[in-house]
Amino acid sequence: RKSGELFRNMFYLKQVELDEANFILGLQAGLPEEFDLDASIEDLEKRCQLAFGKLEENMTAIEQVLAKQFWYSAPMRRQV
Repeated sequence: RKSGELFRNMFYLKQVELDEANFILGLQAGLPEEFDLDASIEDLEKRCQLAFGKLEENMTAIEQVLAKQFWYSAPMRRQV
């Protein structure tokens, strides 16, 4: 966070090529603060899967915008 406060989060990083120049796209999602260390591993996994799903949706949207504006190249990923 801008304040320097620690928080739980998940990153999604992806290498892309735009007009023959390499870049790394990075997205970040915060995980709920109410999650504590006593929660079950299943609960943590579910929360992480939800966060990753949102990150993946956002990355797809970003890729579509970039592909319209640049010569875009990136590693293939599984479509679900």
